[in-house]
Amino acid sequence: MSFLEGNKSVLKFTLIMESANLVFAEGNSPWRLLNKINSTRWMAKEPESCMVVDIKQKEPVPLGKTAMMDHAEFTIVVGYRPRGWISGEKDNGRQRLNGWDLELRDQTNDGTLLDGSGNPLPAGAEPVYLRYSVYETRDFNDYDFGDFEGEG
Repeated sequence: MSFLEGNKSVLKFTLIMESANLVFAEGNSPWRLLNKINSTRWMAKEPESCMVVDIKQKEPVPLGKTAMMDHAEFTIVVGYRPRGWISGEKDNGRQRLNGWDLELRDQTNDGTLLDGSGNPLPAGAEPVYLRYSVYETRDFNDYDFGDFEGEG
């Protein structure tokens, strides 16, 4: 599943850089945030609910020998998935994302549902999912995303 899909909403930004070195994305560059989630409240969104899922250059600009470019425009897309937002179900619901956390249904290899402690789940009880945080966090407030274009 693509991170561009399955979001409750996406936030879009336009970042204009007068000088960019894409080989060495340093400082407060949003490239450092790819596959990271916000550690603190950001853009009125709760912690661990946002991830930079795409950065695209609007128009190609030739690169020099040092990978420097002048006046480049980028679109930054941030996926918003609060906890409780279920997406990306696979393997007949065995795995899914809850917000940005990976959840695995607690079950044996033969499909017997378990209670989260290794015991068989009582008949009629809801399946238990084991939650795993798989993404590193960063304080998005420390980074420059450019101009906010909207949320949809």
